[in-house]
Amino acid sequence: MFNLLPINLIFVLFPLLSGLQDLQQPCLTSPNSCLINVTKSQPKRVNAFLTGSEGQYTAIVAVTGDIDNIWEVLTDYDNFDQYLPNVTESTVLESDGNQQVYRQVQSFPILFFASKGTVKISVTETYPTKIEFTAIEGDVKHLKGTWTIRPMTDEQYLITHTVSVEPDLDSSNLRTVFFNIYEDSLQQTLEAIKVEVEKRSGIE
Repeated sequence: MFNLLPINLIFVLFPLLSGLQDLQQPCLTSPNSCLINVTKSQPKRVNAFLTGSEGQYTAIVAVTGDIDNIWEVLTDYDNFDQYLPNVTESTVLESDGNQQVYRQVQSFPILFFASKGTVKISVTETYPTKIEFTAIEGDVKHLKGTWTIRPMTDEQYLITHTVSVEPDLDSSNLRTVFFNIYEDSLQQTLEAIKVEVEKRSGIE
């Protein structure tokens, strides 16, 4: 479950695994053995920095490009499935000025299982510096966070994603699996955003 990410996310990023309760051995006894095969080819590592644990995270990435392209990538909700890892569907449901509501579906193959999570996210945009989001419906108990954009130079910007997420899971082992997947997906989302911003800005 800011698809950062999050993107709101999920945005990115929201990798909730609605089918996670059905996982059998070895996931239940050894969460770290649940290897993930992502659904899209991943961008090369571009030094996205992630801190936090247990559902409280801050992720940071420096990007080179135009502020309008950065904003467009972070708010192109209808096309998140084109460039954000694991996002298979993303559709704007409501739009009213700087208020948006969109539905996002993410899919995560884990060993022999394919799990999907769906969430409806409400967004408040403050162009060109901040995006606030919260889950209002879906396969997650709690999801809330922000995206902020801060200039470093005329062409370089720091994108910071903060998120609080709580899965609707009781088992401690399943929660560990969830957070492991979420953390990996969150870093991949920041890296994908950087790649997409620089692509749209004409930077190879």
